[in-house]
Amino acid sequence: MGIRPSLNQTCDLYAPTVAANGLQSYPETATYSSVACRIEASSRQFRNEDGTVGLASMVGFFGADVTVTRGYKLATGGVSYLVERVDAMRGLASLSHYELICTEL
Repeated sequence: MGIRPSLNQTCDLYAPTVAANGLQSYPETATYSSVACRIEASSRQFRNEDGTVGLASMVGFFGADVTVTRGYKLATGGVSYLVERVDAMRGLASLSHYELICTEL
């Protein structure tokens, strides 16, 4: 059965790009549109790979078929979030789903 039945929302994901001025930006068109997900408000602390500690404002759950990395922008319900951390969740034999830790932009 897996996580699929609980992915009852949709969102858009934007891969980061580098603008002409050398700064990170995002395209106007989503890299992935209307992706099945589940979004939950959160106020838990998380630690990044570089050791910094942040406060998540949202946790998102996605199926294993979505490729997303730290730095992506996630948009849903008129609110944009920055993906701070991606955790791969494993089932008994294979990748089950991804959990994204995000902060509001």
